[in-house]
Amino acid sequence: MKRFLFFAFALLASTIFFGCEEDPAVITTPTPPDDRPPVETTLDFEVQTEVAPNEIRELNMEMANKNLRPTWIDGFRHKAGNSTQQYDEYLFNVVYTENEDNLDWHVFTDLTKIQLEEKLLTYGASGFRALQVESYFKNGEARYAVILEEGDMSEQYFAIAKASGAYQAIFDDKVADGYRLLSRSVLYEGDERIITAHFGPNDIGSWVAFTTLDEDGIQAKMEQNKENGRMAAYLDVAQKGTTYHVRYSPIFTSEPHNNWYALNKLSSEELEDEIESARNNGYQVTFVCGYDEFGLVNGNEVNFLRYAVGFKK
Repeated sequence: MKRFLFFAFALLASTIFFGCEEDPAVITTPTPPDDRPPVETTLDFEVQTEVAPNEIRELNMEMANKNLRPTWIDGFRHKAGNSTQQYDEYLFNVVYTENEDNLDWHVFTDLTKIQLEEKLLTYGASGFRALQVESYFKNGEARYAVILEEGDMSEQYFAIAKASGAYQAIFDDKVADGYRLLSRSVLYEGDERIITAHFGPNDIGSWVAFTTLDEDGIQAKMEQNKENGRMAAYLDVAQKGTTYHVRYSPIFTSEPHNNWYALNKLSSEELEDEIESARNNGYQVTFVCGYDEFGLVNGNEVNFLRYAVGFKK
């Protein structure tokens, strides 16, 4: 089992101001408390993994009845079966957290780019803001999921399905204007990275982000950022065609927290155990990302479902 530290967002340029994006992923352990004032983390939460697209609506209704709202969604493809008979499953991981402010919210999945833009326009005009925008492939086509919550979208900015160069220019401009990354996901079309992100005013001070880190890179960024007082607030995991090419894109922020850590390469059973252990120790889940890891069973090629997960208190 590997433990992640922080992820920092790096740009194609190496200069770090409030945030930066560059190409090169991290796992950490809880650290002793420091002199920061304690942050209350008593909210209830539930984590639902491997949710099929046709189960999302009913699940949302169930969680709403428990006064929980979605605070994270991860869409991914799992290639199930083995080399003699493989098939694709399209799944979601969703984190629901106690809706202490009784906010209205909506979750939309399997949107095309045009449908996503329409949802943002319509709900932005109706008093909602985006909490997260997620991209993923389904049947070879890019699809999008968005979490909307009651609030003001007027100062949010969206970059949807942008090639690396175009995205870098947007990133540089928005950061220079005082914005920060709120969420960002990466898809591969051949060797080209297609990036979807959304920005909001920088209300937390220090933050950094990195894209497409390998395992060694994410580990190093996790450790560096933990040492610098930033937590892993967001993670995207992308795969380039095959399960050999797993890349991590984290965002680290200095938002208030008591402690945090992250874990990687967990099986479904290990993930469930770690979430329960974290809950018992006063932690909440910040992100859960699913991806495939290549392996062999009795000489047959298989793809093991693996998870990266972040915790904070």
